[in-house]
Amino acid sequence: MLTGSYVKEGDELRISAQLVDVESDKIVWRDSIDLMYNKLLTVQDRVSREIVSGLELDLSPAEADHLKSDAPIDARAYEYYLRGVDFCSLNDLAAAISMLEKAAAIEPEFAQTWVELGRAEETQASPHAGGHDLYQKAQEACEQAIALAPSLVEPRVYIAKLFTDTEGVEQAVPILRAALRTSPNNAAAHGETGLCIPLRRHAGTVDRRPVWPRTDS
Repeated sequence: MLTGSYVKEGDELRISAQLVDVESDKIVWRDSIDLMYNKLLTVQDRVSREIVSGLELDLSPAEADHLKSDAPIDARAYEYYLRGVDFCSLNDLAAAISMLEKAAAIEPEFAQTWVELGRAEETQASPHAGGHDLYQKAQEACEQAIALAPSLVEPRVYIAKLFTDTEGVEQAVPILRAALRTSPNNAAAHGETGLCIPLRRHAGTVDRRPVWPRTDS
């Protein structure tokens, strides 16, 4: 489990983080990071690399590429992005979507914003509650993320989940298998594969087409 805290004073930040082995209740890695607020984006990169190094993980080329630093982005956009991620974790999806849309409006080239926006919209959507438009928007957000960062696995997993939600499981399986070939350690891809393969085997005569009309294909 990764835990952390931060203290902000003016434009200066001190971030403390630690990785805990829950089974043994031991701290595997810890670090304190001092930086300026406008360098906030570098924190995730540094923490990720420190954990990978400390645990001596063997990453695939796609996973290693995913850890490369992103281009600098506007601090306000990144704060909106972080707030959106936080609201997602609290299951306040409407607030999450609002924050992520603000982040995307300021910094549309930051792929992770589109990933999280697609995830939030897909989670909030429901074909039984008028959610067809949100499913469409979720797929478009994930496709935008892939266009900006083709090596990302998460948006492909969310698209696959979108298909399983809308009885398109036959379309989900090859997407997930391709994701696992490039990122074999991705837990979300394994989890979704474990769900949708049994669904495909027992789907019977279910109509597997997406529930929304696509006008571009």
